[in-house]
Amino acid sequence: MYSNELVFKDGKLDDVIVNVDADKSKSAIIKINEWNEKKEDITAVVDGANDVKLFDITGLGIAFRAQDLVKDLATVTLDEKDLSKIIGLINTHYNIKLELQASV
Repeated sequence: MYSNELVFKDGKLDDVIVNVDADKSKSAIIKINEWNEKKEDITAVVDGANDVKLFDITGLGIAFRAQDLVKDLATVTLDEKDLSKIIGLINTHYNIKLELQASV
């Protein structure tokens, strides 16, 4: 995960360090290259059209409760409001057997 940073001073928000711009694929590709990962091994979950560029750098693009444009560009869609269903989509796509672990 790559995100912006909140900077606090004396218990109050003082600044924001912006690491991610509107094009999240730019930030993601930096990490993908840094980790020496292959495009086909990367999964992106997208809900809005502003993030569809992530599909260009991934092997599996999941549209999660997304707009029609996103669904059209995705590898698969998930309309249920249940992120745990993503594990099944990943397992099917990559022919693996990840399991959910209950949090305490």
